[in-house]
Amino acid sequence: MPRFSTPTPPDFLPGTWLDTGSLVRWAGDGTPFAFLVKELGSQRDLRDALMSLAYVVSHHPLLTSGLLVVLGDKMTTSRFEMELALFESVTRPEVFNRLAVVKAHKTPKRFTIKAALGQPPEVALRWLANCQIQPKVLKPKPRPMVLTALAHHGLTSTEPQLLSDIASRSGASYPSVKSCIKDLASRGLMAPSGARGVKLRALTPVEWMHLARDRNELDQVSYYRDASGIRTAHNLLERLSRRANQPLPHAVRVGGVFGALDHDPAVDLTGSPRLDLHSSWPPDALASFLDAGLDACNQNHPQCVLAIHSSANGLAKDAAPRGELQSATALECLADLLALGYIPQANELARNLSAKQEATQAI
Repeated sequence: MPRFSTPTPPDFLPGTWLDTGSLVRWAGDGTPFAFLVKELGSQRDLRDALMSLAYVVSHHPLLTSGLLVVLGDKMTTSRFEMELALFESVTRPEVFNRLAVVKAHKTPKRFTIKAALGQPPEVALRWLANCQIQPKVLKPKPRPMVLTALAHHGLTSTEPQLLSDIASRSGASYPSVKSCIKDLASRGLMAPSGARGVKLRALTPVEWMHLARDRNELDQVSYYRDASGIRTAHNLLERLSRRANQPLPHAVRVGGVFGALDHDPAVDLTGSPRLDLHSSWPPDALASFLDAGLDACNQNHPQCVLAIHSSANGLAKDAAPRGELQSATALECLADLLALGYIPQANELARNLSAKQEATQAI
């Protein structure tokens, strides 16, 4: 039997984040109803959502009605209406007549409501219009985070690093940390160490490049475009800089071309087609914070101006100050240059990082 929470209207203020995929019972004006927000990817998703809602309403007599809020445009209107008609034909009238469906869109990050079936309670529609959709959180893969923590430590310290410290900074579990270190040791990249901890040995420029490519393979990245063509990477960075003097819910670190120049101003970089940011902030929420007009796109879209890399919060402890902002770590910036296709500049940065690491460990 599905579990319910029982929020009431005062608990939900305009701008409330709304989770998707969970059933909620809400007493609106004394009229309890089942409430389900579902992001659709296929016809099966719609059928499953309708059946879940029908099941709940039919087994809970106190719920006078059920409301399904459907997100997404992957299904055509004709197919959507056909599925609803098919559902009506196989559902008992006393259950079907207690259900309502609202089709909603996520641009610009709020519900745009279009009633598609039944009569949703008016109070529910008013409440929905003032809610925002909970953005998806992309949990970073542990391996890139562990590599980042190890590489940064190797550039800034001569002491071995405790596994507990690596786990804390990377957000990875203890077994994940040990597995990554075991793999690096098998490739001869770890320095001999005692019981106090571990550290990377001094890496050659080629090995720094391999480490950056290794990190990119499992990097979780979301890309955004500016359809108007007005915003540039530099514009977005300036906007973020102006807003960074206010408390932010998550640390945001600047990578890519701008971050690489912070680590080594001598690298031959003059501009960037996009702004690379590293943060544990949900990507859609961060993009909306920067500019509500940004839309999700693929990596190769010609109007792509923003890339958000999902990162562990603990890595912000290692971030270098960048005015009001922070720079991403050197390995993250090197990996970003490779992803951008700036190979000569990445090679130059890798040579400089190798020399810096060697000088640090020689102290």
